[in-house]
Amino acid sequence: MNNQLEQEKNTVLDQLSLAYSSDKLSIDEYEAMVTRVTQATDLQTLGQLTNAFPLTTTVAQPMRSQGHSLQTYPAQKTSIAILSGTEMKGNFLAARNHQAIAVLGGVDIDLREAEIPPEGMTIQALALLGGVDIIAPPGVNVVTSGMGILGGFSSRDNKSHDPNAPTVRVQGIAILGGVEIRVKD
Repeated sequence: MNNQLEQEKNTVLDQLSLAYSSDKLSIDEYEAMVTRVTQATDLQTLGQLTNAFPLTTTVAQPMRSQGHSLQTYPAQKTSIAILSGTEMKGNFLAARNHQAIAVLGGVDIDLREAEIPPEGMTIQALALLGGVDIIAPPGVNVVTSGMGILGGFSSRDNKSHDPNAPTVRVQGIAILGGVEIRVKD
């Protein structure tokens, strides 16, 4: 199974979990949708499934081509790690808004191979007794704001030499945990 399909399945499953935890889905609807998503064997089938879901504004639409050029960037993505870890890395379309929540766990977001929306993106990070690590490529602008409460918020803003470079905005709070933003090749 290809890595891109697995990443897209994880994106859709995250959105379904968020919809269920927000009482937008019953347990039966949630279980049925999760089963259909995990059984999808290609991106086209996954796209048809997400189009059929009653939550078309909540469930992220998957990419339908390897080139990404005709695709729109997802509006929202959520990464949640509770007593566990989650990782996003590789070649993917980054969402314009990304929520990263780590509670006694870790969220790793590596944007070095990701396609960042030309208008930029915002990552809202919450680390509660856990950690959120974000790696941005050197060719983007990075603007951060956040604080640590008995924890650490570690970052350095980065100004790209390209005036047309997208901006990655990170807003966060670390409570007995840590949020770290690094610019790295």
